[in-house]
Amino acid sequence: MQFLRFPILVQKEILGNLKLEDLVVLSSCSKRTNYSIQATEKPRLRKIKTIRYGLSDSESIDICAFSDTFSGVEMYIGIEYDAWERLDLTPMEVFGISRVDTWRPNTFSEKEEFDTVRRTFIIEGIHNCLLDLFGSSVNYEIRSYDRQLPPSLTNIKNSYIGSFAVTDAEKLEACFRNSPNQENIVLNGMGPLKLCQNSVINQTEYLMISCFETCGDDILGSFEGKSLNLISVHLQQASITKLLNDWKSDLGFRNLKFLSIRHSFNENWNIVKIMEDSGVRRLVDYSVLKWKERTMPTVLRGHNEWKERRIVTRKYVDRDSDGERAFVHISPREFYFVVGSSAEITNGGHWFNW
Repeated sequence: MQFLRFPILVQKEILGNLKLEDLVVLSSCSKRTNYSIQATEKPRLRKIKTIRYGLSDSESIDICAFSDTFSGVEMYIGIEYDAWERLDLTPMEVFGISRVDTWRPNTFSEKEEFDTVRRTFIIEGIHNCLLDLFGSSVNYEIRSYDRQLPPSLTNIKNSYIGSFAVTDAEKLEACFRNSPNQENIVLNGMGPLKLCQNSVINQTEYLMISCFETCGDDILGSFEGKSLNLISVHLQQASITKLLNDWKSDLGFRNLKFLSIRHSFNENWNIVKIMEDSGVRRLVDYSVLKWKERTMPTVLRGHNEWKERRIVTRKYVDRDSDGERAFVHISPREFYFVVGSSAEITNGGHWFNW
């Protein structure tokens, strides 16, 4: 490549006047070009802390990069697959991947398969290119509203999968095969949803599932992370009783710090029975608990990653082994569980606001 024959100072001057989007494409030309960009543009590359993939349909992908200040989009790459083909140039070729569309679909099912394969190759190719340039320490995220599930990529830390994806448990599990230990996963509107047994999704630190008519008992019983938010699920009150008794006796849920459940089943929970069967006690005064919960920003906006949550309650349970206290709020259709040492606690207040 002729560019690499220029003196280092000339290369630095040229690269310094290019946008990040241009550097990404240029970095895919060769490993030597990639190394040159990394060496001369290290301060600019290190500013990027988050790269987010937005999949809104099967025909396009939006890629946004944000700095640690989230002051705005530092880099934006928008790809429409068909538009590239009309120019007889595919994103796969730009990012160093050979064509996969060696045949043309004739039927709807063939087109579906063709689109899936093409889309997967493109996204994987771009992701690998960005990994080579920015490194694995960047926070890579997927936000998908597609009717298809997103491909499984390495080094993904946060995922949002929206309402148009299928709900097959094994296919959903496959999405996280290459990034099993994610920090935050949101599964929204795909219900009724069922996870695989011993699913890696249960190991997520922050997990939110908002899927109408989903059975939440197995999800709650298998969760191993820090924060679980279940919305519009069916959940038996026996599962809440078991959670509280297991936590008190140190038989499970050791990692759990925050839990919220919004129950959608026709039958209301029996608050008195839950309290009796699990030994929930009452304080004389109310306690106000505040903590931060993970949220998933939009594709193009990088701020508001954390949201303040708050409850006011007198109800609590203590763990037998170490005296750790967890506060609970129970209503006929809502349940909240907060470990006291993980929240900010103040006294007073006679209201509840979630």
